Amino acid sequence: MHPCLLIPEVLQQIFSNFDLSGTEQNCFTRPDRRVARHSLAALCRVCRSFKDVALDVLWVELLNLQPLFTRLPQDLWHAPGDGTLVRMLSWAHS
Repeated sequence: MHPCLLIPEVLQQIFSNFDLSGTEQNCFTRPDRRVARHSLAALCRVCRSFKDVALDVLWVELLNLQPLFTRLPQDLWHAPGDGTLVRMLSWAHS
């Protein structure tokens, strides 16, 4: 790998072209937002030196809170498939 790709600021400039908000003029138009997210996720898995910068760009904007909740332990939530998240309750008598 070229040494310039080890500089986080250079990677930030490159990965910022994957603007996920659709507000900037870049190579990805609004309908291609999903492609941009998949590409950034792939960059996280491809190279350790890409991971931190790509994750920063990927998580800068969330369309909803579901990706955040799915990082919690699975016994705390349930996704029934209709796009909702349900918090699991445990009932105990004291």
